[in-house]
Amino acid sequence: MSPNWLSDPKHVVAGAVLGFALVAVGWNRVRPVSLLALLSISLVALAELMVELLEYPLVYAGEFYPSAYYDTIADLADTMVGGLVGVVGALIVKRRRRVSDQ
Repeated sequence: MSPNWLSDPKHVVAGAVLGFALVAVGWNRVRPVSLLALLSISLVALAELMVELLEYPLVYAGEFYPSAYYDTIADLADTMVGGLVGVVGALIVKRRRRVSDQ
């Protein structure tokens, strides 16, 4: 058994959307930008951790799920990849808008 890294693309999309939204919301509130990026990525990781902690008791309660470990690792990795893409994408969009506004 090994992780299926692309088994659930909704984790990548959710991470990207959340990362983008966190940067958009925090753009005028958090400085420097590196702190905003770190905070956004950390909050994406925290959100995925909470999803994983709730997923197994709710979805798989009472049944043996042999690939749970690998599924969790793959979901965490997928969400972090999406989160990084979303944060970097939002930073690029925000910086381009700031340059074009000047």
